[in-house]
Amino acid sequence: PLYILLVLTRSLYGVLGSAGPPAAQAYIADRTERHERTAGLSGFSAAFGLGAMLGPGFGAATALLGKTAPFFSIAAVALLMSIVVFAYLPERTGPKERKPGARVRILDPRIRPFMIFGLTFGVANAIPIQTIGFYFMDVLGYSAARAPQFVSIGLTGGAGAALFAQLVIVQRYRVDPKWLMRVSPLLIVAGHTLIWTAPSLWPVVAGLTIAGFGAGLAVPGYSAASSLAVNASEQGAAMGLAGSAGAAGFIIAPLIAATLYGVAPQAPYVLTSLVAAGLFVFALASRAVGAATNARKPEAAPEPCDDPASAPYQ
Repeated sequence: PLYILLVLTRSLYGVLGSAGPPAAQAYIADRTERHERTAGLSGFSAAFGLGAMLGPGFGAATALLGKTAPFFSIAAVALLMSIVVFAYLPERTGPKERKPGARVRILDPRIRPFMIFGLTFGVANAIPIQTIGFYFMDVLGYSAARAPQFVSIGLTGGAGAALFAQLVIVQRYRVDPKWLMRVSPLLIVAGHTLIWTAPSLWPVVAGLTIAGFGAGLAVPGYSAASSLAVNASEQGAAMGLAGSAGAAGFIIAPLIAATLYGVAPQAPYVLTSLVAAGLFVFALASRAVGAATNARKPEAAPEPCDDPASAPYQ
Protein backbone atom coordinates (compact mmCIF):
# COMPACT_ATOMS: atom_id res chain seq x y z
CA PRO A 1 0.00 0.00 0.00
CA LEU A 2 2.81 2.44 0.80
CA TYR A 3 4.47 1.78 -2.56
CA ILE A 4 1.17 2.37 -4.40
CA LEU A 5 0.69 5.58 -2.42
CA LEU A 6 4.17 6.76 -3.39
CA VAL A 7 3.43 6.13 -7.07
CA LEU A 8 0.08 7.92 -6.86
CA THR A 9 1.48 10.97 -5.07
CA ARG A 10 4.35 11.19 -7.51
CA SER A 11 1.85 11.00 -10.37
CA LEU A 12 -0.23 13.71 -8.69
CA TYR A 13 2.82 15.95 -8.67
CA GLY A 14 3.42 15.14 -12.34
CA VAL A 15 -0.13 16.16 -13.25
CA LEU A 16 -0.45 19.29 -11.07
CA GLY A 17 3.02 20.26 -9.90
CA SER A 18 4.37 20.25 -13.42
CA ALA A 19 2.37 23.44 -14.04
CA GLY A 20 4.66 25.35 -11.68
CA PRO A 21 7.79 25.77 -13.84
CA PRO A 22 6.00 26.93 -17.02
CA ALA A 23 3.84 29.29 -14.96
CA ALA A 24 6.95 30.79 -13.36
CA GLN A 25 8.65 31.10 -16.74
CA ALA A 26 5.56 32.73 -18.25
CA TYR A 27 5.49 35.18 -15.31
CA ILE A 28 9.11 36.09 -16.06
CA ALA A 29 8.43 36.36 -19.79
CA ASP A 30 5.49 38.72 -19.19
CA ARG A 31 7.67 41.08 -17.16
CA THR A 32 10.88 41.21 -19.17
CA GLU A 33 11.78 42.98 -22.39
CA ARG A 34 13.05 40.92 -25.31
CA HIS A 35 16.68 41.74 -24.59
CA GLU A 36 16.18 40.59 -20.97
CA ARG A 37 14.20 37.43 -21.73
CA THR A 38 17.05 34.94 -22.05
CA ALA A 39 18.77 36.19 -18.90
CA GLY A 40 15.51 36.09 -16.94
CA LEU A 41 14.69 32.53 -17.95
CA SER A 42 18.29 31.52 -17.33
CA GLY A 43 17.96 32.76 -13.76
CA PHE A 44 14.95 30.52 -13.28
CA SER A 45 16.81 27.52 -14.73
CA ALA A 46 19.71 28.22 -12.37
CA ALA A 47 17.36 28.37 -9.39
CA PHE A 48 15.77 25.10 -10.47
CA GLY A 49 19.22 23.50 -10.78
CA LEU A 50 20.27 24.83 -7.39
CA GLY A 51 17.16 23.27 -5.88
CA ALA A 52 18.09 19.95 -7.49
CA MET A 53 21.53 20.20 -5.87
CA LEU A 54 20.18 21.10 -2.41
CA GLY A 55 17.25 18.67 -2.49
CA PRO A 56 19.18 15.46 -1.69
CA GLY A 57 20.94 17.17 1.22
CA PHE A 58 17.61 18.43 2.54
CA GLY A 59 16.12 14.96 2.27
CA ALA A 60 19.10 13.35 4.01
CA ALA A 61 18.99 15.88 6.87
CA THR A 62 15.27 15.49 7.50
CA ALA A 63 15.55 11.69 7.24
CA LEU A 64 17.40 11.81 10.55
CA LEU A 65 14.01 12.61 12.13
CA GLY A 66 12.37 9.51 10.66
CA LYS A 67 12.01 7.55 7.43
CA THR A 68 8.92 9.46 6.31
CA ALA A 69 10.05 12.85 7.66
CA PRO A 70 11.33 14.08 4.25
CA PHE A 71 7.85 13.73 2.75
CA PHE A 72 6.17 15.71 5.50
CA SER A 73 8.99 18.27 5.44
CA ILE A 74 8.69 18.93 1.72
CA ALA A 75 4.91 19.21 2.11
CA ALA A 76 5.50 21.92 4.72
CA VAL A 77 7.93 23.69 2.36
CA ALA A 78 5.34 23.54 -0.42
CA LEU A 79 2.73 25.10 1.85
CA LEU A 80 5.16 27.86 2.84
CA MET A 81 6.00 28.44 -0.82
CA SER A 82 2.31 28.84 -1.67
CA ILE A 83 1.86 31.40 1.12
CA VAL A 84 4.90 33.36 -0.10
CA VAL A 85 3.57 33.37 -3.68
CA PHE A 86 0.17 34.67 -2.59
CA ALA A 87 1.73 37.31 -0.34
CA TYR A 88 4.68 38.56 -2.40
CA LEU A 89 4.04 37.56 -6.02
CA PRO A 90 0.58 38.94 -6.80
CA GLU A 91 -0.84 39.20 -10.31
CA ARG A 92 -1.07 42.98 -10.61
CA THR A 93 -2.08 43.23 -14.24
CA GLY A 94 -5.83 43.48 -14.52
CA PRO A 95 -7.74 40.76 -16.40
CA LYS A 96 -8.19 41.44 -20.10
CA GLU A 97 -10.70 40.08 -22.57
CA ARG A 98 -8.89 38.10 -25.23
CA LYS A 99 -10.17 37.27 -28.66
CA PRO A 100 -10.27 33.54 -29.41
CA GLY A 101 -7.30 32.46 -31.47
CA ALA A 102 -5.29 29.45 -32.47
CA ARG A 103 -3.79 27.57 -29.55
CA VAL A 104 -0.07 26.87 -29.32
CA ARG A 105 0.21 23.21 -30.14
CA ILE A 106 3.09 20.80 -29.95
CA LEU A 107 3.59 20.95 -33.73
CA ASP A 108 3.18 24.72 -33.98
CA PRO A 109 5.69 25.70 -36.70
CA ARG A 110 6.88 28.68 -34.64
CA ILE A 111 8.25 26.49 -31.86
CA ARG A 112 8.62 23.11 -33.62
CA PRO A 113 12.41 23.42 -34.14
CA PHE A 114 12.91 24.26 -30.47
CA MET A 115 10.72 21.33 -29.41
CA ILE A 116 12.89 19.03 -31.54
CA PHE A 117 16.00 20.52 -29.98
CA GLY A 118 14.62 20.21 -26.44
CA LEU A 119 13.50 16.60 -26.90
CA THR A 120 16.80 15.53 -28.46
CA PHE A 121 18.79 17.33 -25.79
CA GLY A 122 16.60 15.77 -23.09
CA VAL A 123 17.44 12.26 -24.30
CA ALA A 124 21.17 13.00 -24.58
CA ASN A 125 21.19 14.59 -21.14
CA ALA A 126 19.13 11.91 -19.37
CA ILE A 127 21.06 8.84 -20.54
CA PRO A 128 24.26 9.60 -18.56
CA ILE A 129 22.29 10.53 -15.44
CA GLN A 130 20.54 7.16 -15.54
CA THR A 131 23.62 5.02 -16.30
CA ILE A 132 26.62 6.74 -14.73
CA GLY A 133 26.25 4.92 -11.39
CA PHE A 134 26.50 1.53 -13.11
CA TYR A 135 29.38 2.84 -15.25
CA PHE A 136 31.40 3.64 -12.11
CA MET A 137 30.90 0.08 -10.87
CA ASP A 138 31.25 -1.90 -14.11
CA VAL A 139 33.97 0.12 -15.87
CA LEU A 140 35.81 2.06 -13.18
CA GLY A 141 35.66 -0.85 -10.75
CA TYR A 142 34.16 0.79 -7.65
CA SER A 143 32.09 -1.28 -5.27
CA ALA A 144 28.38 -0.72 -4.83
CA ALA A 145 29.10 0.85 -1.45
CA ARG A 146 31.78 3.29 -2.70
CA ALA A 147 30.42 4.14 -6.15
CA PRO A 148 27.76 6.63 -4.96
CA GLN A 149 30.41 8.76 -3.26
CA PHE A 150 32.40 9.16 -6.46
CA VAL A 151 29.34 9.48 -8.66
CA SER A 152 28.21 12.40 -6.50
CA ILE A 153 31.51 14.16 -7.27
CA GLY A 154 30.85 13.96 -11.00
CA LEU A 155 27.19 14.93 -10.79
CA THR A 156 27.97 17.83 -8.45
CA GLY A 157 30.65 19.02 -10.88
CA GLY A 158 28.13 18.92 -13.72
CA ALA A 159 25.46 20.72 -11.69
CA GLY A 160 27.97 23.37 -10.58
CA ALA A 161 29.08 23.94 -14.16
CA ALA A 162 25.45 24.31 -15.26
CA LEU A 163 24.85 26.90 -12.54
CA PHE A 164 27.96 28.82 -13.60
CA ALA A 165 26.79 28.80 -17.23
CA GLN A 166 23.35 30.13 -16.32
CA LEU A 167 24.27 32.61 -13.59
CA VAL A 168 27.47 34.02 -15.13
CA ILE A 169 27.69 33.35 -18.87
CA VAL A 170 24.03 33.82 -19.82
CA GLN A 171 23.17 36.41 -17.17
CA ARG A 172 26.22 38.64 -17.56
CA TYR A 173 26.80 38.49 -21.30
CA ARG A 174 23.14 38.20 -22.43
CA VAL A 175 23.98 35.58 -25.05
CA ASP A 176 21.43 35.10 -27.82
CA PRO A 177 19.50 31.80 -27.73
CA LYS A 178 20.85 30.81 -31.14
CA TRP A 179 24.42 30.74 -29.82
CA LEU A 180 23.39 28.85 -26.72
CA MET A 181 21.78 26.17 -28.89
CA ARG A 182 24.81 25.97 -31.18
CA VAL A 183 27.56 25.88 -28.56
CA SER A 184 25.91 23.57 -26.02
CA PRO A 185 25.86 20.43 -28.24
CA LEU A 186 29.61 20.77 -28.87
CA LEU A 187 30.26 20.80 -25.12
CA ILE A 188 28.08 17.72 -24.67
CA VAL A 189 29.99 15.95 -27.47
CA ALA A 190 33.31 16.80 -25.78
CA GLY A 191 32.13 15.73 -22.32
CA HIS A 192 30.51 12.45 -23.31
CA THR A 193 33.37 11.50 -25.63
CA LEU A 194 35.79 11.98 -22.75
CA ILE A 195 33.69 9.62 -20.61
CA TRP A 196 33.82 6.67 -23.00
CA THR A 197 37.35 7.19 -24.33
CA ALA A 198 39.13 7.73 -20.97
CA PRO A 199 37.59 5.32 -18.44
CA SER A 200 39.20 6.55 -15.22
CA LEU A 201 37.88 8.68 -12.38
CA TRP A 202 39.03 12.22 -13.13
CA PRO A 203 38.52 12.16 -16.91
CA VAL A 204 34.97 10.90 -16.30
CA VAL A 205 34.38 13.64 -13.70
CA ALA A 206 35.77 16.19 -16.17
CA GLY A 207 33.49 14.83 -18.88
CA LEU A 208 30.43 15.16 -16.65
CA THR A 209 31.45 18.71 -15.75
CA ILE A 210 31.93 19.76 -19.38
CA ALA A 211 28.61 18.18 -20.38
CA GLY A 212 26.94 19.90 -17.42
CA PHE A 213 28.24 23.23 -18.68
CA GLY A 214 26.69 22.48 -22.06
CA ALA A 215 23.38 21.51 -20.46
CA GLY A 216 23.41 24.79 -18.54
CA LEU A 217 23.51 26.65 -21.84
CA ALA A 218 21.02 24.45 -23.69
CA VAL A 219 18.01 24.79 -21.36
CA PRO A 220 17.76 28.62 -21.35
CA GLY A 221 18.60 28.52 -25.06
CA TYR A 222 15.61 26.56 -26.32
CA SER A 223 13.31 27.90 -23.57
CA ALA A 224 14.06 31.53 -24.44
CA ALA A 225 13.81 30.81 -28.17
CA SER A 226 10.34 29.32 -27.64
CA SER A 227 9.30 32.36 -25.59
CA LEU A 228 10.55 34.83 -28.18
CA ALA A 229 8.75 33.02 -31.00
CA VAL A 230 5.20 33.48 -29.65
CA ASN A 231 2.94 36.33 -28.58
CA ALA A 232 2.61 37.68 -25.05
CA SER A 233 -0.68 35.83 -24.46
CA GLU A 234 0.90 32.50 -25.45
CA GLN A 235 3.86 32.50 -23.05
CA GLY A 236 2.41 29.95 -20.62
CA ALA A 237 1.62 27.45 -23.37
CA ALA A 238 5.01 27.89 -25.02
CA MET A 239 6.87 27.47 -21.73
CA GLY A 240 4.85 24.38 -20.86
CA LEU A 241 5.61 22.76 -24.20
CA ALA A 242 9.31 23.66 -24.02
CA GLY A 243 9.54 22.18 -20.54
CA SER A 244 7.73 19.02 -21.59
CA ALA A 245 10.14 18.50 -24.49
CA GLY A 246 13.14 18.29 -22.19
CA ALA A 247 11.26 16.21 -19.62
CA ALA A 248 10.16 13.72 -22.28
CA GLY A 249 13.81 12.77 -22.66
CA PHE A 250 13.71 11.17 -19.21
CA ILE A 251 10.83 8.97 -20.39
CA ILE A 252 12.49 7.86 -23.61
CA ALA A 253 16.07 7.59 -22.32
CA PRO A 254 15.68 4.51 -20.05
CA LEU A 255 14.51 2.37 -22.95
CA ILE A 256 17.54 3.34 -25.02
CA ALA A 257 20.06 3.37 -22.18
CA ALA A 258 19.17 -0.07 -20.80
CA THR A 259 19.37 -1.72 -24.20
CA LEU A 260 22.69 -0.15 -25.17
CA TYR A 261 24.26 -0.63 -21.74
CA GLY A 262 23.53 -4.33 -22.05
CA VAL A 263 25.59 -4.38 -25.24
CA ALA A 264 28.52 -2.41 -23.78
CA PRO A 265 28.77 0.12 -20.93
CA GLN A 266 30.37 2.66 -23.29
CA ALA A 267 27.63 2.33 -25.93
CA PRO A 268 25.17 4.84 -24.39
CA TYR A 269 27.85 7.54 -24.31
CA VAL A 270 28.90 6.84 -27.88
CA LEU A 271 25.27 7.29 -28.89
CA THR A 272 24.81 10.55 -26.94
CA SER A 273 28.02 11.92 -28.48
CA LEU A 274 26.64 11.20 -31.95
CA VAL A 275 23.20 12.59 -31.04
CA ALA A 276 24.74 15.81 -29.71
CA ALA A 277 26.83 16.12 -32.89
CA GLY A 278 23.65 15.80 -34.94
CA LEU A 279 22.00 18.37 -32.71
CA PHE A 280 24.82 20.81 -33.47
CA VAL A 281 24.31 20.33 -37.22
CA PHE A 282 20.56 20.83 -36.77
CA ALA A 283 21.07 24.06 -34.78
CA LEU A 284 23.53 25.31 -37.36
CA ALA A 285 21.24 24.60 -40.32
CA SER A 286 17.87 25.61 -38.81
CA ARG A 287 16.62 29.03 -39.90
CA ALA A 288 14.42 29.26 -36.82
CA VAL A 289 17.41 28.73 -34.54
CA GLY A 290 19.42 31.28 -36.52
CA ALA A 291 16.64 33.83 -36.04
CA ALA A 292 16.37 33.24 -32.27
CA THR A 293 17.94 36.46 -31.03
CA ASN A 294 16.99 38.72 -28.15
CA ALA A 295 16.47 41.68 -30.49
CA ARG A 296 14.96 39.94 -33.50
CA LYS A 297 11.93 42.24 -33.55
CA PRO A 298 10.70 45.12 -31.39
CA GLU A 299 8.57 44.33 -28.38
CA ALA A 300 4.87 44.85 -29.00
CA ALA A 301 3.43 47.97 -27.39
CA PRO A 302 1.59 47.18 -24.13
CA GLU A 303 -2.14 47.47 -24.03
CA PRO A 304 -3.46 50.42 -22.01
CA CYS A 305 -4.68 49.56 -18.55
CA ASP A 306 -6.61 51.69 -16.11
CA ASP A 307 -5.30 49.85 -13.05
CA PRO A 308 -2.65 52.07 -11.35
CA ALA A 309 -1.18 49.07 -9.57
CA SER A 310 -0.08 47.60 -12.89
CA ALA A 311 1.82 50.73 -13.95
CA PRO A 312 5.28 49.37 -13.06
CA TYR A 313 4.65 46.37 -15.26
CA GLN A 314 3.28 48.45 -18.13
